[in-house]
Amino acid sequence: MITILEGKVSCERWAKLEESYRTGIHKIPKDLIQTFLVQDLKDQETWRIISVWRSKAHYEESTDSSDLFATCVDIFRGVGVEPTRRKFDIIAKHMHV
Repeated sequence: MITILEGKVSCERWAKLEESYRTGIHKIPKDLIQTFLVQDLKDQETWRIISVWRSKAHYEESTDSSDLFATCVDIFRGVGVEPTRRKFDIIAKHMHV
């Protein structure tokens, strides 16, 4: 499962967003495989926090016991942005090793 938080961040707040992500994501749930802070190449004010979870069940279990969700939302709120959240099932994957 993948979750995506997205928000529009003005350029003068990019450094604060990046720093907040780096300091806020230091403690993540064990079933969160990866998390990324990404910036859209065409619309550079669009930022996302993408999180890859071990499974939907692990995601749902973690939402009840983790401060990560509040932390990620607070990262955006700290720069004056209320993010949107979307959830995706992973249907297929490929990894180049």
